[in-house]
Amino acid sequence: MIYYLFNYSSKLPGVNKKIKSKILKFHELGLKINVILIFSEKNLNLSEFDESIFEKHFFNYKPKKSNFFNNYFGFFYEYLKTKKYYDFLQKIIEHKNIDLLIKRYGNEDINSYKFQKKINHKIIYEVNTLQYEQNIQKWNYKNILASPSWVSYIVNSEVFFGKKCLNKAKAIVSVTNEISKKLLLKKHIQPEKSIVISNGIEITNKISNPKNGDKINLLMILGVNSYWNGEDLLIKAIHEFNKDIFRLYIIGENTEKIDSDKVKYLGLKDSNEILKIIHLNNIHIGVGTLGLNRKGLSEACPLKVREYISLGLPVLYNYNDTDIDLDKEFRDNFCIKLEDKLDLEKVINQFKKISSIKDYNLKIKEWGIKNLSIETKISKYINVIEKITED
Repeated sequence: MIYYLFNYSSKLPGVNKKIKSKILKFHELGLKINVILIFSEKNLNLSEFDESIFEKHFFNYKPKKSNFFNNYFGFFYEYLKTKKYYDFLQKIIEHKNIDLLIKRYGNEDINSYKFQKKINHKIIYEVNTLQYEQNIQKWNYKNILASPSWVSYIVNSEVFFGKKCLNKAKAIVSVTNEISKKLLLKKHIQPEKSIVISNGIEITNKISNPKNGDKINLLMILGVNSYWNGEDLLIKAIHEFNKDIFRLYIIGENTEKIDSDKVKYLGLKDSNEILKIIHLNNIHIGVGTLGLNRKGLSEACPLKVREYISLGLPVLYNYNDTDIDLDKEFRDNFCIKLEDKLDLEKVINQFKKISSIKDYNLKIKEWGIKNLSIETKISKYINVIEKITED
């Protein structure tokens, strides 16, 4: 039997949505995958996850620690926390016949590797970021002596045991070419084990149809309050721009709100509410990730960008997109890709060109159906899994 390990967090709605869509599409396309869903927050409503597929387990191991303990013995806390987690996971699976376990790669340590050995390395890692670079950025890690012991434990364990885990895994599925190439270089993974499958999205018949006016309305979906979204960069650029052209609508968590008539915060919304917002506020452009370099990356395939395209919205972004940049004609005609700075004059001019194309929203959506559908991505994934389980 094939299992997917899903660590649910209410703070990561985009990840939760992505995993749920992926699992349901596996089933729809004929591959039955069961899910071990582990959650650590009480009183959650998880009814949207079908219990015949999603096996739910509560786990919340957080021993108390003082600042002294954190600074000098935090490494032991992190070791103990992951050990308890994998001991808990081992009890869940000990009577299951596991042919393959699929897990999102994170901060792996000695406990991860020991667990992997117990299941005879029957594991696929999904890699969604460059973990080491992200850790360096997130905690401003310098070295073992200059950083808290718990940070040093996480960073250095991921480097050493992450390499061991990845090299022994059956396959590594990366969401971008950049991640795949850097893993091959830094972790010395066998090239045949590394597969790139970018994010796909369920394409519905919904579509935007904005009217042009004297303002350009931008929508930015944050999903989660993360430093790589870069909404602060766009807000600053809009306020410093010498023309009153742009209005920015932000969906998602945002702890640092700026009081302005040019920026409106709408909070967390589901997919049905997002379409209503697009129509109600006459949204013209969907804004992708603008601070990806803060994560130590230059390439990505954000779900929000795929959602914009599936609704027929042009996309504003400033990184290398795994799918869009493969099609130069589509990118140049229907997207707004910025380089070093947020050039809002270029945004105005490019949007004028896009909006002058008849039925541009339909053309954008048609491209999305052909290139970004979750069916295409999961079909490729199924081929990878079938090859592994047959060997």
